[in-house]
Amino acid sequence: MRNDPWDLLRKAYDRLGEAEGCSSATSAGISEIRRMIGEVLSSDEPTTADVLRILGHELKGPVAAMVALLASVSDGYLQNEPVRAQEMVEKARKRAEELLPLIDDILELSTLASGDDYPREQVDLSQVCDSVAHLWTPLMASKAITLEHQVPQNPILVNGSASLLRRVVTNLTMNAFKYNRSGGKVSIRLSVEEGKAVLKVSDTGVGIPPEDLPHIFSFLYRGRQARRNPDGGLGLGLSLVKKIVESHSGEIEASSEAERGTTMTVRLPLGS
Repeated sequence: MRNDPWDLLRKAYDRLGEAEGCSSATSAGISEIRRMIGEVLSSDEPTTADVLRILGHELKGPVAAMVALLASVSDGYLQNEPVRAQEMVEKARKRAEELLPLIDDILELSTLASGDDYPREQVDLSQVCDSVAHLWTPLMASKAITLEHQVPQNPILVNGSASLLRRVVTNLTMNAFKYNRSGGKVSIRLSVEEGKAVLKVSDTGVGIPPEDLPHIFSFLYRGRQARRNPDGGLGLGLSLVKKIVESHSGEIEASSEAERGTTMTVRLPLGS
């Protein structure tokens, strides 16, 4: 999020700070301008223009690639090379699949932001965690990452949406995978503490820098590690998780140590 315009604002902020010491009559005006710039720099929430620009950029790349790949096939350039044509179609399919999680996040965020209610039922978090772990185990193994999950055999019930709560576990597990390292470990633990269901997803990855930690649940915030990681995402995943958790009357917090890993803790009231 903090791109060239933000760097320019920071420089302007610093230079105005130097100018504030002047005894001229304009120093009060300089202070006011510097204060306003400071508010912009400290803001975690992007503007609508920021959102549209970033989403457009993220969607344009994969769509343009799909169009180019499929055009090569449909225009007949590969009519004498069926194997290569099939490879092109397969690449286009994979690019389309890459868009689906992003689009799902956008749609679910818009639904939650609109305040529309969703069907609520008793959801077994034990079953949700087991199913997510089952799906992620092969992918983790392919990167030499061990996935451990400690989930009670008995149901742990909460009131809410099964699909949304599954998204919480999935997004947290996906982040633990993306920011881990080969030979690392991801842990999914579920328990009951003080009348609440407690989900903890931990990893042994790169960790979150202290300056990023207070902002990681902000909409479209991308910390240093996310910007470095080509699979770091758009900054939607954790903000979506937070909104889902809060819509279920729960809370989420993160703890992390640089180069030692991160733990995400979700607490949800038990269902009645």
